Amino acid sequence: MSRRDGMRLKWSLRTCARCGGERVAKRPCPECGTPAAPHEIQPDLDRRTKVVSEFRAGRREVSSTSFPHDLVTAVDTATDAVLSALADAARWDRHADGLIHAFELLDQLVADTSRLRPRPHRNRGRREHQAVLRLRMGFEQFLDALTSATPLDAQRQEAVGQRHLDSASEVLAEVNRHDDLSEQLQERPLMEVLGADHGVAAGESFTDMIAGLGPKLGLTGDDISLQIAIDAVDVATAALDRVRVLEVSDYVAGLLKDHSEVLEDHDWRTELLAAILTVDSRANTFVQVTDSDEHDLIVVQKALDLMVTVRERGLRAGVAALLVAGGHASFEELSVQSVGPMLKAGERHLPGLRLDQLSRAVRDAGAHQDFQMDREAVLLDRGRSRFTVEEFIDQVLAGLELHQGIMRGIYVAMTESGVGLPSPAELSSRERLDVVRYMLAAAGVRDVDMSYDGPTVKITGRGDSLPWASVVAGIADILPKDVEMVALELTGDRQTLHGTAQLHAYRQLQPGDDPTRSDTELLRFLRATSVTRFAGQNPLETQIWTNIATHMSNERAGDSLADRVRRVISIRDVARDAAVDTAAIETLLAGLRSLGAPPTAGARARLAFAPLPKGTPPHN
Repeated sequence: MSRRDGMRLKWSLRTCARCGGERVAKRPCPECGTPAAPHEIQPDLDRRTKVVSEFRAGRREVSSTSFPHDLVTAVDTATDAVLSALADAARWDRHADGLIHAFELLDQLVADTSRLRPRPHRNRGRREHQAVLRLRMGFEQFLDALTSATPLDAQRQEAVGQRHLDSASEVLAEVNRHDDLSEQLQERPLMEVLGADHGVAAGESFTDMIAGLGPKLGLTGDDISLQIAIDAVDVATAALDRVRVLEVSDYVAGLLKDHSEVLEDHDWRTELLAAILTVDSRANTFVQVTDSDEHDLIVVQKALDLMVTVRERGLRAGVAALLVAGGHASFEELSVQSVGPMLKAGERHLPGLRLDQLSRAVRDAGAHQDFQMDREAVLLDRGRSRFTVEEFIDQVLAGLELHQGIMRGIYVAMTESGVGLPSPAELSSRERLDVVRYMLAAAGVRDVDMSYDGPTVKITGRGDSLPWASVVAGIADILPKDVEMVALELTGDRQTLHGTAQLHAYRQLQPGDDPTRSDTELLRFLRATSVTRFAGQNPLETQIWTNIATHMSNERAGDSLADRVRRVISIRDVARDAAVDTAAIETLLAGLRSLGAPPTAGARARLAFAPLPKGTPPHN
């Protein structure tokens, strides 16, 4: 049980006068039941019992101070102290000073980890606290082992204690390995995380995964998009307070229960969809900024952008539905009301949202872009409110947390009422422009405008560059279905760049597609890329196309030469559509075909392979 010598416990033994068996002093014979003699003693057990009793009487109460800066070191320090004190108490200590001091360190650690960590570390902090609690439970079980009347009883106590310690180690290892679901989402597509969470194979197609998720979730019918949306909120809130998100969700779902007329309101549904898309876009931008070690000034600016969107879009749509469902207002009345009075009405009539706990300074600063930076501090409300950057981010994420909880509750209510999610087709032209503007702003484009010219949408904006293919993938399903082409004019400080993309290939992409996972997903990705141009170029360089073709030419289990040739031809054909130089791929094809040709005198079939880049997709 220890990192040193462990607890060495002693008991005095006696020979039973009746049956000759061995028994523990002061205890009846386990074989024949003969009672112990009145004069028998257990000096070591009595000593240990005295020490433990003294410890329990002298154990000091502690108060939490702050969450440990270095939890691993704090756990190691407390663990070593407790193990050492337990070992000494088992062998020779006659007083409880060592146990009192060691358990005070452990109790302090439990108290300090019980403090709520600021977002985005709150969920991690809760899990760490649970691990420390289990650690203490294990050590307290060892205390009981010290006073056990028999070796068998002590072994049982130690076994229970060891299980608690093992459980604590597993929780800590899991925390350090994953650091919440945010790391999983960086490594795997959202749909794969959702599928794995419900035991659906990650390698299945999107359609198969949807079909597999339905029975796992106990859903009937073909449309389970609402449950996917609910699960997506659960997965994507790793940086928020999950307990709070679920509390808000339950409260909102309860208020909207049996109010399908609210959920079916056409104008509100389109506002809801715009809110979902724009808040998610802003949130993604904010996460990217915080992960890229940007200057605090940029982080604060993006945080305020997120807060504006949460307030003006997310909270407006969510609170409006709840006020209407409660009979406190109508959609017509709220449509001409600014969001400030609406949130004040929410404070009065919707106590479960706890809107008053949102920092008014942060919320209003988001509305007015009123902030200053001073020595790593954020000054709001003309300097009257001061936050550290960590405190400020915590408050912004609290607003996002409220939005996500409200949206989750709305999804649950829709599921129970049989009302489906609104589709992008329900958005008006103005709302489509708003969503596109937010998505391009997330990519660093300013002053965005959009116009329709027959089957082409023209987008203009200011900026120096952007991930054009990723932007097109994000807006393809938001634009009307009769739009076939999107054209971009991006005006920068030194030049004007143009981009084009045909939308039919992007609309074939499936949620959760990962081009590194299967040939089918790779080809969907390449077909979309092939009809995309930015600054006159295809997004993928010629060498990348060649590398992909080379990789596809590799022999796989059960392959025939014809299979390898067909795979390379499929890449070549898409590369031709992309207007890249396919000479190297043609050479590769010729080499493959020569492997199956009849040998000529003195000739050898040779196949030259181009080097594979890092991250080249694996085969199925």
